[in-house]
Amino acid sequence: DAPTQEELGRAIELSRLGQSAWPRAQFPAEYAQIQQTLGGALIKLEQDRATNVAAALEALEAGIDAANREDQPITYAGLQATLAETLLARKDGDQADHYRRAGTAAERALEAKSEDPRTIGTAHHVLGQISLARGDAPSLTTAIDHLRKAVVALPRTSKPSAHGETQLLLGIALASQAASEGPATLSEAVEAYRAAVATIDE
Repeated sequence: DAPTQEELGRAIELSRLGQSAWPRAQFPAEYAQIQQTLGGALIKLEQDRATNVAAALEALEAGIDAANREDQPITYAGLQATLAETLLARKDGDQADHYRRAGTAAERALEAKSEDPRTIGTAHHVLGQISLARGDAPSLTTAIDHLRKAVVALPRTSKPSAHGETQLLLGIALASQAASEGPATLSEAVEAYRAAVATIDE
């Protein structure tokens, strides 16, 4: 669920070797898959975040450009979901534009109708996070809907860290809606927070 920094470094090393072995011109499908692995590993590195996020964006965009949406729906959707996640992690430049592009990428991931739970969960998590950031009443309702779908797609049993992060955002959205006298209750928010705490390694 949560690879070590050493494992991520090895994944990046092997992915870059794969780029040499499977150039895009001859192996576009394999090249796209490698770019997805490379981008996904780069955004999880804890050091030198700005450089690694920029490198991840470059890899993911190259993968999307190479992927055939019709023949590779799972890879295409995964690339879009990881791109959305990476855009939210970007701290430089125009944040509003990053959020807009992340939302578009997440929607494209869902439109591709991939059955991969991680792709579906990541896309809903990103859309929930974007709606939560807006903060108005309709956006909070949308955020809660997306985050609940993400919690189902990323269960604690298989993806505890992603499940916990989503439960935390869900707790924030529910508490915000309850404070605005919306349909959510503080009890629901507390339940989501407790679920998040249960996944955190002290």
